[in-house]
Amino acid sequence: MNYESTTDANGRESPKRRRLDTPDSATNDAVENSNGELPPNYAYEVEDDENTFHTPQDDLEQEVNVQSLRIEERPLRLNYVLHKTLHGHTSGVAQVKYSPDGQWIASCSADATIKIWSAQSGELVQTLEGHLAGVSTISWSPDSKVLASGSDDKLIRLWNVNSGKCLSQPLVGHHNYIYSIAFSPKGNMIVSGSYDEAVFLWMCGQRGQCLKTLVHEDNAQVTSVRFSPNGRFVLAATLDSSVRLWDYVDGRCVKTYQEGEDTDQSDHDARVWAFIACGSEDGKIFLWDVSSKEIMQEVNAHNGVVLGVDISSTTQELVTCGVDSTIKIWKRRPLDAGEEVVTNGHAVNGIPDTPAKPDIESPAPLIEESG
Repeated sequence: MNYESTTDANGRESPKRRRLDTPDSATNDAVENSNGELPPNYAYEVEDDENTFHTPQDDLEQEVNVQSLRIEERPLRLNYVLHKTLHGHTSGVAQVKYSPDGQWIASCSADATIKIWSAQSGELVQTLEGHLAGVSTISWSPDSKVLASGSDDKLIRLWNVNSGKCLSQPLVGHHNYIYSIAFSPKGNMIVSGSYDEAVFLWMCGQRGQCLKTLVHEDNAQVTSVRFSPNGRFVLAATLDSSVRLWDYVDGRCVKTYQEGEDTDQSDHDARVWAFIACGSEDGKIFLWDVSSKEIMQEVNAHNGVVLGVDISSTTQELVTCGVDSTIKIWKRRPLDAGEEVVTNGHAVNGIPDTPAKPDIESPAPLIEESG
């Protein structure tokens, strides 16, 4: 295994060393193991803990960085209003995703197409065609240049977003519908989950080979997969109401989280708040406070089941999709005068904090965009 030393901002050699594996070098040097699989091309950087030390200057800089963080005050409720409705798909839209740079929105549909939209104008930029059945899942690469898609045709395809062309050959290996895919934090690997009860890890590149196959003894269908933020593990949700944490290098299930288990939240910083957006079968979207578990907003969004929700990390805009074949973009607006005094989900002086008029009828501009 090769390592190289890195240098800090002052040009001094750092004790931390990173693995030199790259998609190309790993491809050229890969040797199959006894099971016929290639060793994983690691999706994370390795640090040598024994040689790592922190100087007083490092600690001071870290303290300054923490103090410089802006703590946003927790609002009493949220006010997302409809901004644009995008038309173009001819069947239900299964998923929508903002690109990491916030410039694009990708959508996939049962009509077997993938569409790329401008996040700012809502204009249709690309229509990607190549799958032979409905597309259920999509994922952006970290640099927003490549889009991966998984379909009921059991194939995974990689797309050049700028040209709209499919890269290399599709990734073949699953034996049933593909429900979920995700890029690694470094963008050099893809993880996929399928109704065939398996989690596959793939190497990005021209060869597109399967690096690892993870199958649990319970043989539950896989509905969602993600890499951990540090890239060391894979989380896989299954239809047996479990979420499993995999060490994909060793092929070992490290932890199983099951329905009904509780977690200790005693270390939560009350100054930091966050919310979760989710869709429902009755066409509504709900925004929940992560800490208090209170509903911060309830919106009538789609005609029928809401299939996908995503939030832009750059603008905090919300995008949703559903079986009604539409994509809707929502913008957060300031609360109306007088609403600042209410609390989430509770009445103040007998007056509920929900406006009398539905949020869908907000005075914000509604722009119907045609595909």
